Amino acid sequence: MSHRPDLPVEKEAKRHKPAIIAIIVALAAAVIAFLVFGADTSDVDMEPAPADSAATPDVSQDTPAETAPDAEPAPAN
Repeated sequence: MSHRPDLPVEKEAKRHKPAIIAIIVALAAAVIAFLVFGADTSDVDMEPAPADSAATPDVSQDTPAETAPDAEPAPAN
């Protein structure tokens, strides 16, 4: 949007006032929404997990292939 040289700056400032107020209100609403909905971190565990945690699956108790949920059914003879 370019500036028209025949319009005074004061008149353009008046025309932009509602837009500037709307931007300020939107930013204030965003801050309030963050404080109400996004700032609750009390239930988050901020401590790192130990290195030997259960992040890797236990392969010592593998499910046999015939009882696995995605196993192919045995052929009927």
